[in-house]
Parts: sequence; structure tokens; C-alpha cells
Amino acid sequence: MTDGEFTKLKALDKLSRIMLIKQSNISCFTKLDLAGFDAFLPVISGTTDDITLCKTIRDELGDDPNLWIPELLKRKPKP
Repeated sequence: MTDGEFTKLKALDKLSRIMLIKQSNISCFTKLDLAGFDAFLPVISGTTDDITLCKTIRDELGDDPNLWIPELLKRKPKP
């Protein structure tokens, strides 16, 4: 990481969803836009408790996401 990339990265707000992607000597900043994915955020971003719950459900139902994702969303405590 160059000094300039580091400076720009450190200046970003932690909740900005902006990240640095770098491959070899080419880099860019990009934003992860999850608009419309609210129902799936508990699946891709969870707490330690959420991960434990997910493991429990997958142990019960198997690895088919068509089975365990709806069950996870049903059992996950609402904020």
C-alpha cells in the first residue's frame, strides 16, 4: 500500500462502505452498495451469536441455503 492510499484509507469513515481494492500496482477505491439486500444482511454480516445460530441451524437442516437461510431469518432476534 502506498503512503497516498494509506492516507486516503485512514480518512474514510468506518461506516462508509468504501474499500481499497489493489492488484499488483493497480488500485482503486470502491463502494459496496447493498441497497435492496436488507433481508439478507443478517446472512452476510452477523454477530458472534448470529454465527452460532447459523451453525446450529445448518447442523439441523444441512447446507442447502434454500432451507437454512429462511430458518435463520425466522429465528434471528429482531433488533
